[in-house]
Amino acid sequence: MGDLNLTGQSGALELDPVAIEKMMAACRELADEMSELASLTRIELDRDGYGIGEHVQDLVSAQRLVQHIRAAAVGVDGDTTGSALGLFNAQHAYAERLEAMLNDAMQGYANVDEDTASGVRSVEQ
Repeated sequence: MGDLNLTGQSGALELDPVAIEKMMAACRELADEMSELASLTRIELDRDGYGIGEHVQDLVSAQRLVQHIRAAAVGVDGDTTGSALGLFNAQHAYAERLEAMLNDAMQGYANVDEDTASGVRSVEQ
């Protein structure tokens, strides 16, 4: 992948743009995968029935099992904390934040390089 060199000869921070771009692509891929998993979770597991007898009034254990499955999959009353859906959404958001942070770091590094080059050019003239 490339290295972030904190101990270069000059003591200056060096970024490998190719490595940063690869990490950003990996973040985007992770975010996309988490979004897809969240969508599949909603489609496949956010339902009232699973066909295990939960609609039979006397099968209370089946009804409780369905409630437990739904809570683990998508949460309860819109609160996705502790559910698979909540995890997928949190990982999606984290990957997007990390991608943005890497992009900002790369842009900042490029701006510093340009400012330095511009300063050197003005001194040379």
